[in-house]
Amino acid sequence: MQHLRRIFGGLLVLAALTLSACGGSDEHGSPAASSGGSAAESRASAPESLKDGVLNVYADGAYPPYAYLDKDGKTMLGMETELLDALGEKLGVKTRYHSIKFDAMIPAIANGRADLMIMGMADTAERRKQVDFIDLYKTTMRVVAQKGNPANLSLGDDPAAPQLENLCGKTVAVATGGQQEQTAKVLDANCKRAGKPGLKSLVFSVATQEYLAVKTRRADFSLMVPANADFFVKANPAYEIVPGSFPTPGARFTGWILAKDNGALQDRLLQAINELIDDGTWTKILAKWGVSETDAVVPPLRNGRPANVS
Repeated sequence: MQHLRRIFGGLLVLAALTLSACGGSDEHGSPAASSGGSAAESRASAPESLKDGVLNVYADGAYPPYAYLDKDGKTMLGMETELLDALGEKLGVKTRYHSIKFDAMIPAIANGRADLMIMGMADTAERRKQVDFIDLYKTTMRVVAQKGNPANLSLGDDPAAPQLENLCGKTVAVATGGQQEQTAKVLDANCKRAGKPGLKSLVFSVATQEYLAVKTRRADFSLMVPANADFFVKANPAYEIVPGSFPTPGARFTGWILAKDNGALQDRLLQAINELIDDGTWTKILAKWGVSETDAVVPPLRNGRPANVS
């Protein structure tokens, strides 16, 4: 996750978004009384743990397109704010967004300062000791190449069975110390195990150098998670996404985190998400931001297992 934040700090620069990671809060949504009655018609309702009818949501504000700060350095924008504003209408609460440093996220949930933490944190057994997860996304990677795909990269025609051997013998640009680099190492080992040429990695400490390597053809491609790849390519027409995606090593899912002792809030959120899935709102918002049904967890899981809410 820390690595991904470094990547998308670079995205902000390349997309010419003048964003700030300073502290701030932004309140969206409205109570049920002024939201057209959607909460009254919903099976879900706000639990008593939400003080004054407000869902306090925390993010570091530097992870586009999931959640990022607008140019004013206060207003939180992105895919997950749209999802949560729709949830707020179902629950009949306001959503209030706060920016926070990554290292403070889990403690803020564990000590009750925050109701919910967003931005697609990896669901791991170690983190589950302190918090619970609502899993919303599969941990998948997409291949991003120079526009025109000069290396003729392909993952095949079957989305369920990506042909990763097609990447053997190619050069990938990655940022050091994170999921990208780990994925490249696994791909390289698999190529060599299959008797094929290995995958060469160019490793950079700065994300913009990684993108430049692809643009100048020093590298054939880079790796990004789906929504970020879509956001990046739309902002940077010198690149394109190779069709398809593939699972990454490590955690199987990413999602939102909540306090372990607040099962009532977990249940209400999951109920409201299921209602938004049923009426088509949920997948429509995901698709708008580049998350396909293949990459999403629909319906969501709780700690990697079926949520078991009605």
